[in-house]
This record gives sequence, C-alpha cells and structure tokens, in this order.
Amino acid sequence: MGNPRPYRDSSRPVPPVRCPSDRRKVVYYEYGTEYNFAACKSLVYVDVINGNTDLVDFVGFRFWPSGETHNIRKRMAVILSDGSRARRFLLKESDVEHWSKKISIVIFGRGGSRSRRRLNDKKQHFRERPLKFVETKALLPYYRQDPDFSFGIEVETSLGSGTSSSRVVSRIWENAGIDVIDKTDSYRRGTEDYRKWQLVPDGSTVCNLNDPNCNKFELVSRVLDGEDGLEECERVLDALNGIGTVSCNKSMGFHVHVNVEGLSLERLKNICLNFIKHEDAIDSFMPASRQSSNFCRSNKDAMGSTRSSEGDGIRHSAIVACDNVAMLCDTVNPGPVTEARYYKLNLQNLHPHRSCKKQPKTTIEFRQHSGTTNFAKIEAWIRFCNALVRNSIQRPQKLQHYEDAFESLFDTAIQDLKLKAFYKKRAEKVLLPNLVENLYDTIHHGHSARSCCIGCGKGETCER
Repeated sequence: MGNPRPYRDSSRPVPPVRCPSDRRKVVYYEYGTEYNFAACKSLVYVDVINGNTDLVDFVGFRFWPSGETHNIRKRMAVILSDGSRARRFLLKESDVEHWSKKISIVIFGRGGSRSRRRLNDKKQHFRERPLKFVETKALLPYYRQDPDFSFGIEVETSLGSGTSSSRVVSRIWENAGIDVIDKTDSYRRGTEDYRKWQLVPDGSTVCNLNDPNCNKFELVSRVLDGEDGLEECERVLDALNGIGTVSCNKSMGFHVHVNVEGLSLERLKNICLNFIKHEDAIDSFMPASRQSSNFCRSNKDAMGSTRSSEGDGIRHSAIVACDNVAMLCDTVNPGPVTEARYYKLNLQNLHPHRSCKKQPKTTIEFRQHSGTTNFAKIEAWIRFCNALVRNSIQRPQKLQHYEDAFESLFDTAIQDLKLKAFYKKRAEKVLLPNLVENLYDTIHHGHSARSCCIGCGKGETCER
C-alpha cells in the first residue's frame, strides 16, 4: 500500500486567481504540520495551492528558542487528499538539529516582499486555511543559468570551542548526504584530493577574543559542476549552519576557484584585463577589510602605484605584452613565490613552475570575498566569478573610461540583472561600515590600514 496523500480539508475551497493581472502578483498557500505516529517524526510544509509558484523565491522555517533557520528553495509537485494539486516546500524533522514546538514561517517573494506566520507544532495533522500572498514589488530576475561551468569553494570559518570537527563531518553526512574528509589534525593538507569535500587546518585566521580556543578550519569543496554543484553547496552549508556554533570574523575569507582548462593565453589575458579594469568597482560592494590586506592584496596596486586612467593603460599594456602563461602569472601576481598567491585574483595554480606535477591544477582563484557561511552570498559570488570569466573570454576588452564604474562592471563584464541588483543592495549596505572603519584606522593608526585582522581581535564578526 502506497503512502497516503498529504492531508487537506476539502471543505475549504481553493481560492481562484480571478484576473490576469493577479496572476503576476498573487498566490494562495496553506501551511501546516504532519506527524508520523509510527516513526514519531514531524514535518512542516508550505503548499502553494493556486497562482504562479515562481512568485515565491523560497520559504524560511525558523525554530524557537534555538533560532535555527532553514531556507527551502526546492518545491515538489504533490496531489493532496482532496484531489487538488500543489507545489510543496517541505522540511522534515530529520533535517533539523533542534526541533521545537514554536516555528516561524516566512514566505519570501521574488521581488523582496515577505509574509510571516507562526505556528505551534502539535503531534497531529494541522493545516491552516488558504492565505493570500501578494508580491507588491517589482520582480527580480532569475540568475542566468549556466550548467557547464566547473568550480570549487573554500570557506574559512570557526566553531565554538566545545564543538569538534567530527561533529561537522557527521552533521553534513546526516543532513546533506555528503562525505567529508577531516584533515584538521594534520598541520599540512597532505595529498590534496578534490574528489571529496574536506576540512583542513587554516593558520591564517584567528579566533575572536570571546572564544580564544575556537575550532578554526577551512571547508574545501570537491570539484563541482554548474547548477547541480550550487545545489550541493546549499545542502552542505545548510547542514553546517545547523550546528549553531559557526561564526566568521574579519580574518576569514571565502574563495572561489573557476576552471579555465583549455583556455588560450589570449583568453586568460582577457580575464586579467577585465579584473584589473573593474577591481575598484568590485571593492565597492566588499567590506573595507577585503579591499587590501596581507592575504587579499590588490592586483592593481601591485602592478603600479597610481590609480589614474593612465596607470590603467600601463597595467593593461603589461598584461598584453606577456608572451606565455608563466609571464602572465608573474605580472598579475608579483612577489616572492611564498606570497604570490595572496592576491584578489590568484593565477598561481596555472604557473607551469609552481603547480603540482602529479595533479596539475587548471583553476584561477578569486579571494576577494569576506568570510561567510550565508548561502545567498556564496551563490552570488560563485555566479559573479563565473560570469566574469565567461564574459571576459568572449569579447576583446576596451580601455575607455566610464562615468559609473559599477554600471560598467555589470553591463559589460557580468551581464546578469539579478547579480546587479544583489550587489547594488550590498554596496549600499557596506558603504557606511567601510567609512567608519577607515575613519577609525585614520584616527588610531594615522593611515587607512585596511587589514584583514581589523576588529577580529575585538571579537567582531562578519555577517553569516
């Protein structure tokens, strides 16, 4: 006998979406809980029962008093007990670390509108009456889909002193179905195997003063592909954040590797030309601590002391003049071998004299992003880096000056309206903190010392 259909009270008719204009902004939904008495397990759900389900970007479930939050983007087609069809956003008890009776449910619309409801989980079938969700704002576009790109990520973060790395490994396996190798007990990474996710030690980061014995590590992904790889990242990050003791500070970063295997020297030059041209614009939506630091240096500054348009021409000429990949790597990442990789754009994996001979690497690394375990930020930066690579290799780069550097970056090098909207909002959000931080440095240090460790010694943390 198959599983019974999800419960719905047939005495409550499905509200109609009456006119064409409403179809663009209105959905009706029901939410509730179901309880499996045999297994003693609960699930909580939101069912979109009429209207365009694409109006809902995702559904957030938050549990009190723990504060544990799960954002569900996947929706499944279900037929309810009264025969009606719905799209279901589902959260199972097995996905939750601390299941509690008080739950907040938030509907996030694709334009930014939100609708919040609260329920108390009970050991019974519960279903709220049909409710209307109206997206009152202009719809944000979808990300441009690209199933063919290959990438990897490195997430620098820490756990509270009472949480072991083995807990992370088991949590990710139990809740994401992903196998993670724990290498945190080894000072060196040993043989790097990018067929599996890894936890590795990280000596470049520091703990907050309020938890000086924290468990620092770097979560390194396996080689990931396209949209499926992004979905895997989301599952791993959801499992990691479910532990509840994960935190980031200004000494930590988030790095993305994009595969450039098979690209010609000229196409690699185009990527570098575009990055140098737009580095300042990218800085505008990054925290001040990531605009220049010991482990996240400016490629533009390293190639010349002036930031004038004439200086840009000199840098571009130096890149164009490179006769081989080794020369390009040394030009964009100048300095001693031991420090050459600590740039916002790191080409050292491509250097023929420095890459591993046993397992040659074919990626370039973007190190500019601040430390985070927030998947929305992680997804946006992965897509941004891939778009920069993809669009840079498809057309020659122009040197003329633009009045608005941000508009130039997204209209020419990125070409993704949702990324543009995301980082425009991000630029507005980091503007005031950056001004305050730079003013603090000027007053206390006599200069703007935009160091990665600013604030971390005071226990300051980044947004997750």
